[in-house]
Amino acid sequence: MPLPWRESASLILAAGNELKILFLQRAAGGSFSKNRVFPGGVIHPDDFSLKWEGILSKTSQTNALIPPGGARAPCLISKPGRLPAELGFRICAIRETFEESGILLARPRSRTATPAASLSASDLSVWRKDVLKDGSKFFDLCHSHGLQPDVDALKIWSDWLTPLGLESGGKRFDTVFFVAEGDETAMKFELSQEEMVGYQWMSPMEALVASQSAKLRLAPPQVYECSRLAQFSSAKELLRFANHRQQFGCALTFPIRYKCKDGMVAIFPGDDAYPEKPDMLGESLPLTSDQTLAELRSGIKRLHRIETDTQDKLSAFHLNITLRPGHCDPLVANPESSMRPKTSQLTGMFASKASTKLR
Repeated sequence: MPLPWRESASLILAAGNELKILFLQRAAGGSFSKNRVFPGGVIHPDDFSLKWEGILSKTSQTNALIPPGGARAPCLISKPGRLPAELGFRICAIRETFEESGILLARPRSRTATPAASLSASDLSVWRKDVLKDGSKFFDLCHSHGLQPDVDALKIWSDWLTPLGLESGGKRFDTVFFVAEGDETAMKFELSQEEMVGYQWMSPMEALVASQSAKLRLAPPQVYECSRLAQFSSAKELLRFANHRQQFGCALTFPIRYKCKDGMVAIFPGDDAYPEKPDMLGESLPLTSDQTLAELRSGIKRLHRIETDTQDKLSAFHLNITLRPGHCDPLVANPESSMRPKTSQLTGMFASKASTKLR
């Protein structure tokens, strides 16, 4: 029985001594019209083809793997006859970033090969259009120019499965997020006009504030991840942390949504109200409560949840536990987390929403 969602990959491109993140703007009429999103998209079968083993260096193939004992989301369990999942999702993220933005994260396989940055804009444009029509052409691009997708540059970050009960439509995705360092000034863009109409480099906090004032829209994973990214001051600091935390693997994040009297709550793993066996397939009725958000929260000791009002704006972010495996906490400082790079100095609307950490 096929799964009721599609697998995909997304890339968080970080740049600058003052951290900026690349956001693309969806074209009107798209699945997530007017959302600001990280580059990414649905996997193509060729992303996981074993023919990539002849292009990727042995070191790259080894370094991408989650170490034994690390957390492994279900989509990251490799299948026979395919490239290891950690590599396939990286190739997907790189290919989709190229399709949507024109940015090609690839490097020469040998000293005599042509660097990706040396390819002419016209050549890249032709290749991008070919890849847009047929994802298998991405392998041809790399093979013909002596390139390999720069999988080493991508650090695995998180995995999100679309929750049930979204009013905006029935499409669901299981998306693996990666972090990589970009260059705000040097990167050249050619947007896929069918999918994207603009791009912007913003700090994570700028994006969060803009989403609260309705200047743009962020999907829940972007809100959550921006809340994490806001803990870092520079791209290099973020990448150092991301590189270190890869040893802990990547667990699945699947929010459970309840519709309450005065809004919606998304409950995350670790919250005392999170079910032991969550219904990922939608076999049960949508979860509703005749309580308010505060009443539903009352008496819950361990909190990990996001509450939104009836206008779908963030009203509270409650977190009083340490996230695992080895990840940084969103929004608020957690003195118990040894993985946190520093104490957050977030102020304003978000600081007032924080829950007190459990001791």
